[in-house]
This record gives sequence, C-alpha cells and structure tokens, in this order.
Amino acid sequence: MIDQGVTAALAARDALRSMNDDDSHNSGTGVRRTERAAHECTYTDFLKSAYGMSWKTLMKMMTDKYCPRNKIKKLERELWELKVKGTDLASYAQRF
Repeated sequence: MIDQGVTAALAARDALRSMNDDDSHNSGTGVRRTERAAHECTYTDFLKSAYGMSWKTLMKMMTDKYCPRNKIKKLERELWELKVKGTDLASYAQRF
C-alpha cells in the first residue's frame, strides 16, 4: 500500500514537472521537443567568428584604456633614471 502511494506520488510529480516547463522541453504543447545536440566547435569555426581587429589596433586600444599617458611618462622617466650611465658598475650595484 505504501509502495503504491509512493509510486503514484512520483508519477504525479513527474507529470507535473513535465507540464510546467521544468526541464521538459515541452513549451506548453504537450508534445516533447527533441533537444538539439551540442555543436562541435572547431578551429575553423573559431576563426570565422573571431573579431577582425589587427594586433596593432588592439594594443593601441589596450594601452589607451589601461595605461594613461601620464603613467607611461612616469614609467619612462623611472626607467631612464635606473639605466646604467657609463661603465661604473660598482656604484650602480651599490644602489640596490
């Protein structure tokens, strides 16, 4: 008797679940749709859908966005100050 009740409850739950679009692929028509198979993505598909921006344009855009001009100037000045002037390696090594 308990087995019949559990079986009936599970069947009712499955029927309700099938009719309220919860993982049913039903769309309210009462007829189940066939699920489309996942499309295999190949390298040629990737190349067809890749964004057509040149590398130079991309680097310019990234530099403009993430490296403001004043920061670039500051880094260039800092690099210039860190360069070895002449062949005096002893004084250069003592800075660190």
